[in-house]
Amino acid sequence: MILPMTRDAAVQLALMLLAGALLFSGLAFLRWYRRRAWRRAAVAGGVMATLSASAFVLAFTVAVNVPTYPVPFTARFATNPTPDTPETAAAGKAIYDRLCAVCHGIRGRGDGPAAFTMNPRPLDLNVHVPLHAPGEHFHWINEGIPGTAMPGWRAQLSETERWQVVRYLYALAVAPPR
Repeated sequence: MILPMTRDAAVQLALMLLAGALLFSGLAFLRWYRRRAWRRAAVAGGVMATLSASAFVLAFTVAVNVPTYPVPFTARFATNPTPDTPETAAAGKAIYDRLCAVCHGIRGRGDGPAAFTMNPRPLDLNVHVPLHAPGEHFHWINEGIPGTAMPGWRAQLSETERWQVVRYLYALAVAPPR
């Protein structure tokens, strides 16, 4: 499955290219200083700087902006304690169908019946889920997402049920389209 380039990924790519351009420029200076031969390293640095500038332009014009809502740092490292079995995913699907599908849609595309009345609209989980750690999704399910219609489900669902939903979200995101 090919994911679209997100803004964060494009910015990271641009920063890596910029670091490479700086490295090659430094090498060009050293080479010029020692031998007065700098052309090849300068050209390579210029090419990398041009690629970096192009990546920055694409990051802020073309790339998909998938917002990332803040989570505690430790949430990123939480692991899912539920077993990775079809039964766990089925239990998560039952909860998802009951509570989440009305906004996120049956296939998680953010096109549920209530989605069209929301601002901001629910995210396409097929794009969003693979970009984040399970602990981040667990946090958002627990606490909700401020500034959106996403409620926190901590009071209504047990911890095991919330992790089952996370397990189902990952199964949903990798399922082939029908």
